[in-house]
Amino acid sequence: MANYVSITPPTRANIVSDHKYRLRYFKTPAWCPYCEDYIWGPGNIGYQCTNCGDYFHVECTLVLTSGTCPGLNACHVNNQNLTTYDTSIPINDWTVNDVCEWLAVVNLYRYAPNFQSLKYDGEILLSLTDEQLKHDHIHDVYQRQAILDAIKELKSRETYRPISFERFRTQLSTNNHGDNFICTTFYERRSCDLCEKSLYGIIHQGLQCSRCGLVMHRQCSKLPSKRCVHTNKQLECHTIIGTDFNDQPIDSKTQLPIIITRLCLALENIVADNRTLSLIDAYRFSIESARIAQLRKLINDNDIEKMDFKKMELSELASLVKISLKEPGIGILSRYIHILLDPDVITY
Repeated sequence: MANYVSITPPTRANIVSDHKYRLRYFKTPAWCPYCEDYIWGPGNIGYQCTNCGDYFHVECTLVLTSGTCPGLNACHVNNQNLTTYDTSIPINDWTVNDVCEWLAVVNLYRYAPNFQSLKYDGEILLSLTDEQLKHDHIHDVYQRQAILDAIKELKSRETYRPISFERFRTQLSTNNHGDNFICTTFYERRSCDLCEKSLYGIIHQGLQCSRCGLVMHRQCSKLPSKRCVHTNKQLECHTIIGTDFNDQPIDSKTQLPIIITRLCLALENIVADNRTLSLIDAYRFSIESARIAQLRKLINDNDIEKMDFKKMELSELASLVKISLKEPGIGILSRYIHILLDPDVITY
């Protein structure tokens, strides 16, 4: 279990940065240019450099080296015109828009239209239960739990304390994972191997080292951690679904990834045989995350060109098409199309 210290910034005896920090409080998520992840939630979670204007996680300031400040008013574009506060803003005071922005940065943006339509503000957010989410047409058990896990983490940040600097100092030279971290989607609940907190969201929840299998939040991956040692551990890094389209086998006729061509063709054949079902309605079908995990493993473990997709159900094909389109790093399935195709999202 991680050791914790008070929020008072520790003495940086061996780590000197030319950033000038002041503690700030957030309602709108801020972008940390060091770890390339968002700072979100109430409590003592981030600093602003009074020189360049950028924002950083408390832990990230502990490992920033000298010569890192770009100078006056050179903050990241995502942080320009961002409003921060001198005191913590309770979650109860969040507006509906604040809640939706938080959903976006914890990889739960697909439910922003639900929450916005139902006028879920901060007070309602904190009181949500599994039964209420189910009533709101979020049928997938795993996805409901992902929302509740993120809310639990959000609540904990009101009394947030950063990981001890002493722990960092003993591990500063041990993080040699380098470029081995791969953005990964997990289909079961996972925890970060550094901070031991749950990964949050339903897609691209964290990074996994392709050599040793270590799983981390994006922020934690930039902090000192266990030394990378190659193992035979089963990884979640997939070879077809979830892989950039440029790295996938291409269909010579359509010039599209074979997985997309084969899935869409099988689905369209089912629709053609069913005159009561339109193509757009067919894509609205979905299945449970547990079944998706089984199917994606089946696809990733076999020769995609030899698989018989005709044996799959319509709902399975539709789910796999949507997963294949939204999981690559480029995220080609826009949130608007995703809302249109997703039966779990209510639109009014």
